[in-house]
Amino acid sequence: GTARIWSAESGECLVKLTGHEAALWSAVVSPDGARVLTCADDNTAKIWSATLDECLLTLSGHEASVLSAVFSPDGACALTGSRDGTGRIWSVEAGECLRVLIGHKASVLSAAFSPDGTRVLTGSDDDTAKVWCAESGDCLLMLRGEGWAVASVGWA
Repeated sequence: GTARIWSAESGECLVKLTGHEAALWSAVVSPDGARVLTCADDNTAKIWSATLDECLLTLSGHEASVLSAVFSPDGACALTGSRDGTGRIWSVEAGECLRVLIGHKASVLSAAFSPDGTRVLTGSDDDTAKVWCAESGDCLLMLRGEGWAVASVGWA
């Protein structure tokens, strides 16, 4: 799997990020613009330099495809959601898994940090969204959907 960073002005490919062993699901840029976070069907997420074809860290621990990945507002952590039904919060500097968010009964399709970074929101194929404490990993609230997967989540 490969991700590319393109120039919006010229359409030129500036950086090609090659290293995943399967198809990618998403790629997001860190708040400071220095790094890119990708996730893929190879059960990993990767953190890359945004200016070089250089993988800085591989985030391993999920037991199935990683479907969503986002940076925290301060860029210090990453949040991943997986087909294994878990979310994970990672240290971006060390690549260490800080918290495993266990409670969904199906794939975690989407994930987001609250604007202040203290809470996490996950959406799942199990027809629920869950709010978690980013510090403890405790589930604070479960929101039931309307009989469909919660494919996208966000904070207002």
